[in-house]
Amino acid sequence: MFGHFFGNEEGPLAIRRMSSRTSLAATTGFIVLSLSACHAISGDDGFSDEEWKEIKRIEPLSTPRPDSLFNRMADDEELARFGQALFFETDLAEPSRTDGPRAKIGEAGKFGCVTCHDTKYFTDSSMVISQGGDRYEQHNSPTLTNVAYWDWYLWMGLFDSLFMHGNYGTGQEASPLGYAHYIYKKYKVEYERLFEPLPAALADDSPEKDRFPPVGSPGPGIPGVPPTPYDTMTDADKVTIDKIRANVARAFEAYPRRLITRNSPFENYIHGDEQALSPEQKRGLRLFIGKAACTDCHNGPLLSDQKFHNIGIPTPFGQMPDTGRAGILFLQFIPPDLGPGTWNAFSGAGPYSDNPALGKDRLDALQARDCVQPVDPVKGCVARDELVGAFRTPTLLNIAETAPYFHTGGAKTLEEVVRHYNQGGGAPGTFAGTKSARLRPLGLTNEEISDLVAFLTSLTGEFAEPSFAGPPENPKPPLPPAMMPPSVNP
Repeated sequence: MFGHFFGNEEGPLAIRRMSSRTSLAATTGFIVLSLSACHAISGDDGFSDEEWKEIKRIEPLSTPRPDSLFNRMADDEELARFGQALFFETDLAEPSRTDGPRAKIGEAGKFGCVTCHDTKYFTDSSMVISQGGDRYEQHNSPTLTNVAYWDWYLWMGLFDSLFMHGNYGTGQEASPLGYAHYIYKKYKVEYERLFEPLPAALADDSPEKDRFPPVGSPGPGIPGVPPTPYDTMTDADKVTIDKIRANVARAFEAYPRRLITRNSPFENYIHGDEQALSPEQKRGLRLFIGKAACTDCHNGPLLSDQKFHNIGIPTPFGQMPDTGRAGILFLQFIPPDLGPGTWNAFSGAGPYSDNPALGKDRLDALQARDCVQPVDPVKGCVARDELVGAFRTPTLLNIAETAPYFHTGGAKTLEEVVRHYNQGGGAPGTFAGTKSARLRPLGLTNEEISDLVAFLTSLTGEFAEPSFAGPPENPKPPLPPAMMPPSVNP
């Protein structure tokens, strides 16, 4: 919702909508000289030619679902079934190291993917923060519907693919070693049907069970820091565990790729159903593409430019200022101890990717675009100033059903969101970095705010969760009740 500009594409939408009106004009003796003239003389929507161009730019899911970049099995249905079962799995979670509403310190089996994606549209119902197994997340977990369309993942663009996200998202519940043991105990048949046989040494009664400690993750590799149980394994056994980790991540990608929501009222309106939107929603649409300038950043098939902006979201009370894109991303992709150009082993450039050359090209391009040049040989990437406090533009699809809002989860209603933009963002000093120069007071009246919110409610699509739910002996459990965060941040 920043500045306003029009698109360049010439879509068939205006022509399709005007076909019947053109015939009427011809029968009455009028000569229709242009689409612009046709819009001017008839039609109850009242949108001009230029406005229809702008509307076409925000047609939901207007392009085919993108292919997975690094996972050649991403569209395998059996793999998606496996991923669905794991998504709703909580038994594998190791003992919690934090106290909160979802678990107390020492309680096991309390966390899974569904813990932080616990609503119908797979968002996080918690306000401000989410409790994971071993930590609190500073950000409200975004929706997983239509997630296959994203270029980068999480609010900061931390992961270069849904495949990489799967490699790290599981770490909130269990360590790589813990996951490998759990897969062997409960999902051995499913795993081996999709991938290679699991090592018999993972069995509790194996004479070689000491090869694979029950829990553990790779250590930081810093001199003076004691090795973890994972670090004590042979290199060959580390590779075995890493392969299991990567294969499980393939399953975690395959399931949410199928969570596509179509047939929203707005999508139906674009496709020719002029009654799909109410008069209030049509007025809100005109504001969205005009005075409110939302299409500056909310455009394309997700109604997101997939870029990163600082929109002045106040830091929640008690938390440190959040540097967003300028923070965690570059530590993840370019570990300072390894130097520039050394990409994470579970990124698209790593050995478990199905297209490491493409992965390296993308990360090299990211480094050239978003890091101060030349890249420091010791510190790695130092983010450009404009990325401090910047977060990815969220999708607006299903937005009316995905509260709370912003990366903090600090807004409870869409009206609060619109009023934030209407006032030009948060006050200086309440957030990290410098607010985008595009952000400015909009001057919307209360009635216009109401109309804009009404339009946003037209973006809710039909939920398209796959019907498969696993075998009868392991059905998909129901969504857990919504949780609220603790009253005091840790």
